[in-house]
Amino acid sequence: MKQPKYSPTEALNKIKLMMNYDLSKTLKENVLEVKSIIKEDTIDTDTEKSVEKMIKACSGRAEAEGTLDAASIASAFNRAFNYQTAGFLGGTDDSLWRAQASIMKKGNLDDLCNITREFEDLGYGNFAQKLVDELDDEELAELMETFSAMSYRTKKEGRLAVASTEQKDINWFKKSFPCIFDSDANVDQRVLKNVNNYVYILIKGDKGNLYQVFSDGRIKTNQGKITGKKISCNGSKIGFIAESIEKKKFIEEQFSEDELLGSGGSTPSPKPKPKPGPKPEKNKLEKGAVTLPGDPYQYKYENGVWFTKGLLPAGIAKIPNWKSLADNKKATEILNGRHPELNKSKEEVKKDVKIDNNANIEDVDGEDPNKI
Repeated sequence: MKQPKYSPTEALNKIKLMMNYDLSKTLKENVLEVKSIIKEDTIDTDTEKSVEKMIKACSGRAEAEGTLDAASIASAFNRAFNYQTAGFLGGTDDSLWRAQASIMKKGNLDDLCNITREFEDLGYGNFAQKLVDELDDEELAELMETFSAMSYRTKKEGRLAVASTEQKDINWFKKSFPCIFDSDANVDQRVLKNVNNYVYILIKGDKGNLYQVFSDGRIKTNQGKITGKKISCNGSKIGFIAESIEKKKFIEEQFSEDELLGSGGSTPSPKPKPKPGPKPEKNKLEKGAVTLPGDPYQYKYENGVWFTKGLLPAGIAKIPNWKSLADNKKATEILNGRHPELNKSKEEVKKDVKIDNNANIEDVDGEDPNKI
């Protein structure tokens, strides 16, 4: 600890001395006398810089769940730094912070970063500066042994170390994917880590859904589902590349989730259009049969009876075979009037029926001959 522990009497005498301004001395002399009692420390020694470097690295490290109770350890450090004797601040409780250091040796760098965040989030101040203010170089070197053990455990567990080239902080993502941070897709400034220790950041689509962007550009839904796409930047434009295709499409500002998700996987190669098959042939107009342009049926007159048959291809014609119209009086009248040469003279037809040469057999009573 930096401040020595005083007895209640010693502490009171020191306070009196600090409050006793000697008017016979200059301001500078009085200030030097006070500073001889309490030293204002700055981060200047190698040990202090090492402690600061380890803790400062947490700002760019992906948040992850550690193995220790970070909040409890952070609070214990704060109590150690505010050690009191008989109501007076008496320096630092060495036994308390050493007990926390012993616990921390069983953790890893995720735990160190979580303790740092908890200490500062709880309003106790800057953790690195507090350590430097409260502990001397020998004690800081002792604490660095704990930090080194945590770093070694992290490497042994295969996790990302502070100085590892694989560590991707928020600045790395900004440099690699500037379009995300130049658009409305950016969510926050955090780098996260999945269960396999791969780091990613979150982006937001135009429908408000969140997606994970990994360091190689791969995009997953926030539930971890693969989209089959990679993100690509062209200036401030966000684009997507199918993992199997080099074709890029760019859009401004917010990106389209429909464009991202698409079919949910790699873009398939376009299928060639099928070649048109041969057109089906119509049934030929048989010898002796008659019809009119646009009429899908043909007709023939045999032994005083009209017969009909479809002219469409045989497979889809409504009447594929010859059918008698003997029981269809109206159809017979129309055909008799349309083709009087096949059954009676024109004069006879004019006397018996009013001829409509434009009538279609399908128009009779709203039915076609096949339904009669």
